[in-house]
Amino acid sequence: MPKPFYEQETPVVVISEGGIFEYYPEAKRLSLSRPSWIDAQGQKCRGKTVSIPIQPFKEQAEPLIELLNMVIADLQLTGKE
Repeated sequence: MPKPFYEQETPVVVISEGGIFEYYPEAKRLSLSRPSWIDAQGQKCRGKTVSIPIQPFKEQAEPLIELLNMVIADLQLTGKE
């Protein structure tokens, strides 16, 4: 049985108090996680995670690029505040 994509490659990662973004370029998957948390035993636990392949969006590439560009523009403005 082949290993899952997340065990086969190291993602590009951005971690903040708001959560985790990971991009797996070879697998072409984007992963988003809620912030990590500490359980009752004091163990650090990863927040809920969703991972989506980007290939199915090829038919809607332009609208998706526009949406992501809006997010980038908002992030750039937030960084200047």
